[in-house]
Amino acid sequence: LVLLETVWANGDSGFELCRRLLAEDVPQVSIIFVSSREDSEAQIKGLELGALDYIAKSVSDHVLSARIRAALQHKRREDELQRLCQIDVDTGLWNQAHFNLRFQGHLSSFLRYQRSSCLLLLEVDVTAKDAAVVPWLEINRLIAQVMRGLCRDCDVLSHWQKGRFAL
Repeated sequence: LVLLETVWANGDSGFELCRRLLAEDVPQVSIIFVSSREDSEAQIKGLELGALDYIAKSVSDHVLSARIRAALQHKRREDELQRLCQIDVDTGLWNQAHFNLRFQGHLSSFLRYQRSSCLLLLEVDVTAKDAAVVPWLEINRLIAQVMRGLCRDCDVLSHWQKGRFAL
């Protein structure tokens, strides 16, 4: 959580810093303006830039504390929703979107530091006849359970789609 004043003593602008932080997509940043400027123009500008809230400094300390607590609670909920969006509902493993994000970071580190790495892609081929006896959902859950037992804590195990997994 970043608390910003709109205008600083040295002439810099909190609006500009807000714009730069959000334009650079700083991960998981929430901004609240706490400013001596109470005009609606400044408030609208701050909110349109992407600030979570705009609080005039004339507000009581209790109200300020309550709004900051509410913003932090909102951020926790948002982070939890983001995490849940990266979990495969059938297997409880990470999904392909999460794997892709982690893989990009891992690849950058691999290239920068010349570390060894391993990627395992698993595709299970099940005939239509077999899938009629044991549904894909059960097959995927069984594979996920077996692979979880083989993984280390640092491994990223993900389920992509029917019978496709990556580690």
